[in-house]
Order: sequence, then structure tokens, then C-alpha cells
Amino acid sequence: MVGALLLSVIGGFALAQPADNGEAYAPDQILVKFLPGTAEKAKAELHQKHGGKVVGIIPGIDVQVVKIPENRVEEKVRAYKGEAGVQFAEPDYVAKAIFTPNDEYFGNQWGMVKIQAPEAWGITTGSSAVEIAILDTGIDQDHEDLAAKIVANQNFTRSPKVDDRYGHGTHVAGIAAAITNNGKGVAGVGFNSSLMNVKVLGDDGSGYYSWIANGIIWAADNGAKVINMSLGGSSPSDTLKDAVNYAWGKGVVLVAAAGNDNSDAPLYPAYYANCIAVAATDQDDAKAGFSQYGAWVDIAAPGVDIFSTMPNHPNRIGIRDYGSLSGTSMSTPHVAGVAGLLWATDYGTDNAAVRSRIEGTADEAGTMWSSYGIKRLNAYKSVLVEAEVISFTVTHYGGDGVKFGPLDPGTQDQPADQTDTQGAVTLTVGAETNVNCDIQVKGTDFTGAGTLAIGNAKWNDANTVDGAKAMTTTYATITTSTAGTAKDVDVWHWLSIPSGQLAGDYTSTFYYQAIKAEG
Repeated sequence: MVGALLLSVIGGFALAQPADNGEAYAPDQILVKFLPGTAEKAKAELHQKHGGKVVGIIPGIDVQVVKIPENRVEEKVRAYKGEAGVQFAEPDYVAKAIFTPNDEYFGNQWGMVKIQAPEAWGITTGSSAVEIAILDTGIDQDHEDLAAKIVANQNFTRSPKVDDRYGHGTHVAGIAAAITNNGKGVAGVGFNSSLMNVKVLGDDGSGYYSWIANGIIWAADNGAKVINMSLGGSSPSDTLKDAVNYAWGKGVVLVAAAGNDNSDAPLYPAYYANCIAVAATDQDDAKAGFSQYGAWVDIAAPGVDIFSTMPNHPNRIGIRDYGSLSGTSMSTPHVAGVAGLLWATDYGTDNAAVRSRIEGTADEAGTMWSSYGIKRLNAYKSVLVEAEVISFTVTHYGGDGVKFGPLDPGTQDQPADQTDTQGAVTLTVGAETNVNCDIQVKGTDFTGAGTLAIGNAKWNDANTVDGAKAMTTTYATITTSTAGTAKDVDVWHWLSIPSGQLAGDYTSTFYYQAIKAEG
């Protein structure tokens, strides 16, 4: 018997009950993939042998949706698996929406503050060219805080409408990228990021794996940079895995909910290596009581009492316009939104870099970290410009008591045999940036007291570190009015080399490192 549980849109209702046979999948169709190189004639003969009829092909991964006699799924899966030319055969599992609406109304978005989204927006507000695909129950098509953000609609379900009649997808979309700073509604983590509405769960909140796989492929082929899947199931699927790998290969960042069973059991597609698996935390950075955990979970994000958009029309959840829901479904779009922001920065070189940045800058916060070893998302640290090391090399000429410049006119004489050692450096600095000047001679940090004197490491904004000091490092502070401003720094310095020290030609390398000031 092929084990299967309902794929679930993650939230807080108890897990939807499986069918009486413990499984949930299409009763009259299965998914089949043939080995590469299998002739079309051989495929047709095999389908005829087993009473199958191809009714669809999932592009990009060549998985066939095969119609079979009703209620013979397990028999036909076994039969196809027994054929030499078949790579895999599996049921077309069902996806099912499960989450808990919260009865209390929260008018604030505590999750945005927790992940330092406002601070992140001070660095970048993203770009409308970055599209976040919401694979879910649809998105409300005329919501005041979402409609202008939707750049594409695609429906892979049997619902006649691309709109959200369930309510889940609209809530998820608002967290990821609601219209922000418009004086109404809520803010979305992705700020200026656009939304792709990819409906893969029907109006009852359920859908087949084939719908989800088709949605992943379509989003990847149509320009999505991020795919958000606030859904998951306990049944692994080669079809789903192939679709995830296809999208990753196309350069997409995939984010998926870890689940709401309060266990360490894997959930799919989050469990797959090319998905970022997201658990849920509360306001105290503790694991949400419902959240999945385990070594396979990559990151956590706020998921309890999350306030966001809801459909402005009747829906299954029963909340209109705005409201609070809980679940790892709500945690996932926090991460997807940050991925959207990162794609608009210099960190957005490829999907691996974006993912690394998200996971590598997360906070070791609360009991989610101390008890479960899972870090919590930090949007600000993700997009923060790190220290930039700029170096240049100058050649100094020997001689006792040599001094080199460029020198402050009227205070020092420049030796005739000295070349210009000025380096014009452009630093992109924050509101306050410490600049570390580290002096090396012949590739080695120079530490000899009384041997090498550093004087006047001076910057063109009049901040000065003065004096002939026997030390390797001096500091100056560059202050700009606006974070992220490019500032031309005119760097100059001189060294006094005592008699008998370092005679002859040598090379020094000067490193200037911009370090963001704390606080």
C-alpha cells in the first residue's frame, strides 16, 4: 500500500483527517515518468497494456498525468513501477488547507518589528521587477492592498475562478508583498516586490500534487524569482521533487512551510534540499506550539497571530478585508518577502547567494534556538551591506628617514625619489562608519614599536587621527547624512622610518575596511 496523507496548507487547524483508507489521492489518475530515451511507441504500448490514457504532461520534468480505471490506483502504480522503462509511478496526491484563524483582532504586525523589516526598508525597498509567486488558493483580485501588485494569474485547479474563495492565499500574499507605505491596510515584507497569483489549491483548500508541480514549473518558466509554498504534506513525491529541482535549476528561490504537527517528521516539499523549510515562532522567539521542527528545518519566522490581508468577499475562513491567522503558512511569506528584497541588492547574484544570505544572517534567538537549534529570520541583517575591504599597493623607496605622501602642503617635504602614494577610494558607507586603516609592510602586519610610525591618516571630511604612533592601526570616522551614500575618501598618510630600518625598495599594502558602527 502506498502511504499518503493530505498535503496541507499550513496553519493551525488540526491536521485534516485522511480518507478512510488512510490515503488521499485522485481515484482515477496517477503520475508516471519514463526513463530518458524511452521511445514514444514503447510508452503508448505500455499505457495500452495497463489501461492508462495520458491526459496531461507536466512540462519541464516530463511527468505524465495518466487516467486509469477508478479506484485501482495502488494496483496501477505497482504495475507501472514493474515496467523496465518507468522511472517512477505514484498516486496524484491531494493537497489540503489547514490553519487556525485567531478570534482576536490584532491591529499591528508584530512580526515585521521582530524581523526588523523597517530597518531593512531603510536599506532597500526591493523592486517591482522581482516577482514572488504565491502558490496557494488564489489571491483576491480587487483587494485594495493587493490588486495593483498582481502581475500574473494562472489557475491549475478545477475551480472556475482564479480568485481566492478560501482566504488562505490572500493572507499569505499580504505578508509577502502587500502594497506598502500607501496609508492603508498592511505592509508587506517584500515592499515593492510584485506578486504572481498561481492557484494550485481549489476553493475548498485542496489540490493534487500535479497541480502544485505544474504551478512550480509555470512560475519558474514565467519569471518568478521567489516561489512561496505555504503548504506541505507527509507523503514524498518524485514529481514534486523534480518540480522543485527544476525551479531551483532555473534560478528560483523556493520557500515552503515546515508544518503544524508539533513534531520533527518531514513535510514535503519543505523537506527537499532545494527548498527553504520554515518553522514558526511566537512574539518571544519561542517555537510556536504547533510548529514542526528538526534538523531538516532551515529557518524560523513569526507565525502566531499574524495580521494580514483577507478577501473582501465571502470565503471559507470567514474573515474579510484584514485579520490574524497562525501557522507556518504565515511564517513562510516572511522569508519569501526577504528573498524578494535581496534579489534587488548586490547579494542577488543567484538563488544560492540569496538563500545563503537569508540563512546565514538569521538570529540565534529565544528557545527556538536554544532548544531546537533553529535561527529566526532577520530581514535587516540579510540586506545590510557588510564590511567592504578595499586595498591598493604602493612602492616605497629606500633611504634613512624617508617620508612619503602625498604630504600636507607646508608641513612636510616630499622626497625627490618618492612616488605619489595617494589612493582615491570610494566607499559606500552607512550613517556612521568606522574606517580601519591597517598597515602592512611586505605582506606582514608591522608591529615593531619605535620602528614604524604612522602619522596623519587623514580623510577629506576633516576627521583626523594625528600623531606619530608606534602602532599598526588607526581609526577615523566618516559621517554621512544618508545611509548608503557613496563618499569619495581622499586617503593619504606618511611613515617615518628610523635610520637603518628597511633600507632599499619595498612594497607596502594598505587596507581600508569599512565597518558598520553598532548602535
